[in-house]
Amino acid sequence: IGTPDRYLQGTFDILEGTVQTQVAARMGSGFAAVADDVESAGRIIPSALVEPGCRIGAHSQVGGRVVLERGVTVGEHTTVERAVVLEGATIGSNCTLSGCIVGAGVTIGDDCHVDGLSVLGKDVALGAGNIVSNGARIFPGVSLPDGALRF
Repeated sequence: IGTPDRYLQGTFDILEGTVQTQVAARMGSGFAAVADDVESAGRIIPSALVEPGCRIGAHSQVGGRVVLERGVTVGEHTTVERAVVLEGATIGSNCTLSGCIVGAGVTIGDDCHVDGLSVLGKDVALGAGNIVSNGARIFPGVSLPDGALRF
């Protein structure tokens, strides 16, 4: 699991019960585990693991094949699919995340797109209107202003 692709595939195998783990047991036959205190005004689609303290905005969609670790916030009208979002990350409104890994403490502004096996390191801050794609890697702690990346 040394590449983003293999990391995501390993995670998806756990979510879908291909690999037997304690997480797979929590997921059950519905392939979804959502903590009791999750606040969701959107849709959660299996397979999905949504940990305690997460908030999902109105008209947003999380899943399939998604992990939201503790305390993740997803803004309104945002789609997160085939992604792992680590603890405490905040995703703005009108965003699309697909096939990516978002590090702990990351802040993603409104109207951003992150896809194509891209990885955002811990505590990255993306301003509004950024596009991170094609396997881009943003190193931990980097802050990018609004519209800085468009690839």
